[in-house]
Amino acid sequence: MTRRMPTKALLNTAPTNRSRSRLRPAAAALLAATLVIGALLCILAVAGPANLFATTTNKQALTVEPKHPSCGYSAKLVPNCGRWWGVAPMALTRQPLQIALPKEERFAGRRMDIVHAYHTNGQLFPTAAERAVARAPGANRLLLLNWKPATDLSWRQVAQGAADARIDRLAAHIRSTFRQRFFLAIYHEPEDNVRQVPGSGYRAEDYAAMFRHVVARLRADKVTWAVTVMNYMGFVNWTARSWFPKLWPGNAYVDWIGIDPYGTGAAKTSYTANTFSTLINRTGGSFPGFYTWATKTHPGKPMMLAEWGVGSAKGSYGGQARFFDNVAASLKDYPMLKALVYFDIPAPPPDGIYTYLAAENSSSLTAYRRLVHTPSLVGPTVRY
Repeated sequence: MTRRMPTKALLNTAPTNRSRSRLRPAAAALLAATLVIGALLCILAVAGPANLFATTTNKQALTVEPKHPSCGYSAKLVPNCGRWWGVAPMALTRQPLQIALPKEERFAGRRMDIVHAYHTNGQLFPTAAERAVARAPGANRLLLLNWKPATDLSWRQVAQGAADARIDRLAAHIRSTFRQRFFLAIYHEPEDNVRQVPGSGYRAEDYAAMFRHVVARLRADKVTWAVTVMNYMGFVNWTARSWFPKLWPGNAYVDWIGIDPYGTGAAKTSYTANTFSTLINRTGGSFPGFYTWATKTHPGKPMMLAEWGVGSAKGSYGGQARFFDNVAASLKDYPMLKALVYFDIPAPPPDGIYTYLAAENSSSLTAYRRLVHTPSLVGPTVRY
C-alpha cells in the first residue's frame, strides 16, 4: 500500500523566513500544533488506532533472531525441543543460493535452520555454495539434500548396482568436503512414478530396493553421517493403491518420514488443504491421514514437511495469512512433526501453486513472521 504523508505537504507550505518573524507567538504555537496533529492523523490512517504505539515494537520483534533454547539435538538431527524451520529458497528459479537465501531470511526475520536443495544423477553435493551456508561462521544451518541417483536408469537397475560408480564418486566427494550431518532424501515423491507391472523396473518394491541399495552403498563407502528421509508426496489418493505399503524401504534405512503437501488460503477448495490439520493429516477412505499413519505404522520416526506451501492469488494474501496463523495454533496436536521446510515459489509454472511470501508490507508476510517466531517453532541452535 502506498503511504501518503500530508505532513510533508504542510511543511512545504509553512511561512518563509521573511514572514516567519512577523508571526505572533500564539499563531506560531497554533501552527506547531497543526503539524503535530497532522502527523498523528497520518500515522493513524496507516496503522490504525490500536497499533499507534505497538507497530514499531511488533515489527522489530518479528525481525530479530529469536532466542534458541539450549536443549540440543540427537545424532539423527531430532531436536530435543521446538522444531526445525527451513526453506527451499526462491524455489523453481535460477537464483544462486547466496542471493536467494538472504532474501528468505529477510522475509522470515530469522536464520533458517534447514536449507533445502535438489540434485540428480552425477551431480556432486554438497556444492561449495551449500557448504558455505551450512558452515557460515556463527550461523550454521542444516542441509536437506534431495537426490535422484539415476533418472537415466530404472529403480531396479539402480538396486542391481548400475549406478554404483556414481554413488561411490559422491561418497568420496562427501568424505573429502563435508563431514557434518545432513538430511538426505533419496528420489523424493516416488508415488506418481510407480508403474506396477512386471518388468517395468518402476514397481513399488523396486523403489524400496533402490532406496536400500543407495543407503547401504553410501554406508559401505563410509558415509555414515547422512540422515535419511523417506519423502512421500503426501497426496492421499495414492495411499489407496495396493502397492503403497511396498514403497517403505525398512526401518533400518529410514531415519525420518517426509511429506510434501500444499495448502491454500481459499475458503473453499476441491482438494488443496485450507487448514493445517487437513494439510498434514487428511483422511481418505480407510487411510487415517499421513501423520496418524506415520506415527502408528512407524512409531518413533520423526516427521517433517520436506516441502509445503500455502497458495494465494497474487495481490490477495488474507487467506494465506489466516492459514499461517492456523499453523501456529495447530502445532501442539502434532508432537512428532519435528521440521517444517517451506517451498517458496515466486514464479510458479502454469499449473503450479503461488506460494510466494509476498511483499514486505503484506499481511501474509507479517503472519509468516509471527509463525516462524512462535516458540514451538524455535529449535536449538545448529552447531558444527
